[in-house]
Amino acid sequence: MTVIVSSQEARALVRDAPGFTDAVESAVARLSPVASLNELLDLGPCVYLDGGECQVYASRPDACRACHVWHDSLHCGRQDFDMCTPAELNQLRLQHMGKRMLEEFARGRRPFRGYLLPAVWLMSRRLDDYLAGADLRATVAQRWRQTDLLEFPTEEALRREAAELEAVFRDEYNPMGFPRAARARDRRLLAAFDLRT
Repeated sequence: MTVIVSSQEARALVRDAPGFTDAVESAVARLSPVASLNELLDLGPCVYLDGGECQVYASRPDACRACHVWHDSLHCGRQDFDMCTPAELNQLRLQHMGKRMLEEFARGRRPFRGYLLPAVWLMSRRLDDYLAGADLRATVAQRWRQTDLLEFPTEEALRREAAELEAVFRDEYNPMGFPRAARARDRRLLAAFDLRT
């Protein structure tokens, strides 16, 4: 529920798993008018899980790919489980998300990012508008934007973030507290992370 995805990743889920639209709609409908991260957590495990198995494995977002290099899908949605990933792996994921969002700007689209459920819900409802280059901010309830469940960064902001990420990891400074991959038990797991193009 707390996986953050880009608009491109949301579009892939809408395209590749249309049968889950009702489950996403139902989960999003249960968010109260004061929607918050805690309310997302209260919704329980991911709607794409069935018996601990990911039903959209081929189209899963990079955040899931990064976590599951270290943990399997049985840990999805468990509030008592620390889903941390090595810093270098998290850097790859964030850089890739930013790069794809900048590519969307270059295609004349207005990308967004957000938590899995709201992002997929928005994309499923407004896919044609998004592909036509519409700015979907006006279609999003303010309560979601205020709680950062959905964000619409500018192109300039994405470029700044990319530069900041590069500096953070170049200088070995990591404010998020993720463990360095050098301290991981097996660096081969890091190399196994497959960033899609």
